[in-house]
Amino acid sequence: MKILIATDGSEHSEAAVETASSIFSRRKDISVKVVSAYETPAAIAAEPFSVPADVFQEVVDMERTKSENRTICAISVFRKRAESADIQLSSCVGLGRPASVIIDVAGDWDADLIIVGSHGSGLWKRTMLGSVSDAVVHHAPCSVLVVRPPAADK
Repeated sequence: MKILIATDGSEHSEAAVETASSIFSRRKDISVKVVSAYETPAAIAAEPFSVPADVFQEVVDMERTKSENRTICAISVFRKRAESADIQLSSCVGLGRPASVIIDVAGDWDADLIIVGSHGSGLWKRTMLGSVSDAVVHHAPCSVLVVRPPAADK
């Protein structure tokens, strides 16, 4: 079984990683891939007030590094729980909108299950800002497990 776990470093995605590791850490027939996405920051100002190219690239590189660190942390959590199991662990960092990256990686990797955290946003906030978990549920090529935030966080 191939399980894709999405993380953005938030406490909600950490809950998704914890849930996934507690459910699947004893299985021996699984592969786990942790995915994190980052977006290129939008340039706000035009010449002569624009950001120099080297500074812009530095920001992009910093975002990629943060995404890589998120996947490393998630894998280490899973590895601690599954230290005796023979589970294949890997990671992937993608550039683009998080929902699109998750869906594309799941399709390319032929995932059987996607596990994603939910920030628990209400209807209006979700309508205005969008919801990664909502988009993944509606467009994923496989089953999706959405891990809700603990009741105390609502």
